[in-house]
Parts: sequence; C-alpha cells; structure tokens
Amino acid sequence: MMPNLLKRLCLILLTFLVVGNSCRKEVQVESIPCSGTFQDSNAVHPKNLELQSLLNAYIQKGLPGLSVHVTDPNGTWVGSAGWADVQNQIPYQPCHVQKVASLTKWFMSTLVLKLMEDSLNSGMGYNDLDKPIGTWIPKDMLKNISNSELITLRQCMNHSTGLYDLIRDSDFYLEVLNDPTKKWKQSELLQYVRNKDSEFEPGTKNGYSNTNTLMVSLVLDYAIGVPHHTLLRNVILNPLGLENTIYHHHEDIPAQSAQGYFDLYQNKTPINVSNYVTGSGNGYTGIYSNVFDLQRFMKAVLVDQTFLSSKSLEYMQTVGETDDEDVSLGLGIMKRFQKRGVNFGWGHTGRDLGFAADLFYFPNKQVSIAWCINYGADADSYLRQTILDFQEDLINLMQE
Repeated sequence: MMPNLLKRLCLILLTFLVVGNSCRKEVQVESIPCSGTFQDSNAVHPKNLELQSLLNAYIQKGLPGLSVHVTDPNGTWVGSAGWADVQNQIPYQPCHVQKVASLTKWFMSTLVLKLMEDSLNSGMGYNDLDKPIGTWIPKDMLKNISNSELITLRQCMNHSTGLYDLIRDSDFYLEVLNDPTKKWKQSELLQYVRNKDSEFEPGTKNGYSNTNTLMVSLVLDYAIGVPHHTLLRNVILNPLGLENTIYHHHEDIPAQSAQGYFDLYQNKTPINVSNYVTGSGNGYTGIYSNVFDLQRFMKAVLVDQTFLSSKSLEYMQTVGETDDEDVSLGLGIMKRFQKRGVNFGWGHTGRDLGFAADLFYFPNKQVSIAWCINYGADADSYLRQTILDFQEDLINLMQE
C-alpha cells in the first residue's frame, strides 16, 4: 500500500523513541472453523502437494502466517499455514480475516464506476471523471494543496495528479506512533498535504500516491451526499455477498481477524502491530477481508465481468506508462508482471504495517490468485524479500 511507510516508521521510532510495548493493544482472534460454501477439493487438484509445500516452506523461512486461494483450469485450491496469532498459537485458516491495505483502492474505483453506471440515481456519470475535484470538494478543504484546482477525478483514480503522498510525511508517522489507534478523519489527513510541492504537473505522468484515493473518498462524500463507507457497503460489499469483508474504522474488526506483525525494532523479532491505524477508512486503506471474499470480488469484476459494464471495465483498464517496478496504473487497478509477456496480471497489491496481500488475475493462463500474509512487506525488514520471493514462486507455480 505505502512505499517506504514501514522504513520511515522504524527510523522515527528508533530516533525519537516515542512508542513502546505499552502502546500496543493486541486484538484477540478466535480459532474458528471455515464455514460457508467452501468444499475442500484440494486433493484432486494436480498441484495440491506442491502448493501446500510452498506455503509450509515460507512459514519455515519466518513468515507468521498466510492463506492462499487460487483457481486455474484444473479447479480451485485453498490453503493456509502458520499462525493467525503467534502468541496464542492460533493456526492461520483460510477463513481468517486480515487487513488487505491498498486493495481498498480497487474497491473504491469499482464503487465510483458502479455509481456512474447508475447516473440517474447517483447523479454522477462518466463525464464527471474529467471534472476538477473542486467541483464537489469544498474549496476551503483544498486550500494550499498544490494544483488542487486543476486535478480531476480520473487523475486521482489513475494516480496522475502529482499530489504529495501524505504517507511520506514524518509528522504523520509521529502521530501514528504516538496515537496508534486514532480514527483519522479526511480533514486531519489533508493537513499533511498542504503546502507541499507537487511531484509533477497533473496529467503529465503517473505516480502512485495515497492522497489520490483520499480525494476520491471526499468526492464521493460530497457528490453523492452519502458517506462513502455507506456507499461501499450498500453498492459493493452487500450486493456481492462479501460477508467477511469490513471497512475499518467505520466498521468493527471481526473477532476472527489475524494479528499483524512486523520487525519494528529491526532486531529480527517481529512484534504485534495490529492496532496501528495508518489512516484506515479514508479511501486508500481500511478493508479487512479473507481470500474467499477477495476471490469473489475479483471473479465478479474481472474474471466473469458480471458486476461492471464493459464501458466501466474499459475505463478501469486504460493504463498509463509502465514504471520501473513493471507496473502500469489504471483506474484503481494495476497491470503488473508485464515482464512475463502475455502472462501479465490485472489486479492490485496491498502493503501496510503488519499486513500484505495480493489479488491478481492472469487472463492468458486463466489463473486467479489471492493471498494474505500477516506481516508488513514494504520496508527494509529481514522478511521483505521473503514475501517478494513467495509472490514470484506462487505465480511461477500457477503458470507452469
């Protein structure tokens, strides 16, 4: 979700020593059986043993816990390994919920486009994509935010605004460390963007910034007149039957949630950082889900293409240039792994303090992959490369 977030948190922590174990409040999870429509057919999948062995191997390499849900022409395989709660030795099961970080951005873009399809009721149409965000967001909220009078909703959704990324701000990190469970308001987050230079002129290039989706959430709040978290629940989560998905902090984290871990003190001893709130509930992060619901969302939107219209999908999948990380950005979606040629994937990554997730569809191979890991992935942690290696090894195995 947030490039360099974890690295900055560690540096600030070590420099200022403003937080200790007393700041952490662990959220107990329950050891519950998976329920619902899942039928364990793993034994008949030809890669059953290889997949479970892969998961087990990465637990041995130090990851706390993980779950995986994959589909290919041979069927579906669902598995997990490790611990949802290390201290209490609660096994990580596929039904466990965890924070999926920037996958929230894909949900948000889907929400915007779905509302535009119903323009008679929502009052928003596709033509609104190219209107300045000041059309809806009050000007006093945008005061002293560089180029705010120019940037459009589309540019916010495809990260071509040049807006300063609020998670780059040291003062923001200090506040997170000093008040880990703070429930952030959008207006409070905007203070870290004011009087900051833009990275580039709007529309001239793409550059990932969490501030962009914060702006999208504000546009929805003011354009529709209904809080975006209510819209997300009523337009996306409930209609798709995503019963294990919530949007924190507007909704309570379920009891069956996995704990999140990170080597915050850089001593190769991960600690529980589940309670650190990095701005959840403001468009760019906050969704908690499990691999079943993530696959259901992706199947409806991208695989079966039954949830959005063809026009919405065309808008969503119109991407900018490919960056140094092999990523091209569309409206809330990524075209990634393009070095694999025709075997690239559509989807999104999620990275946050204590959690990581991937949700991708590889159309040429007809492969869908959802995975959740309860460890932070975007910093110079001793386990960061381990997570990246797992990502590659899982894709390689599914594309064989």
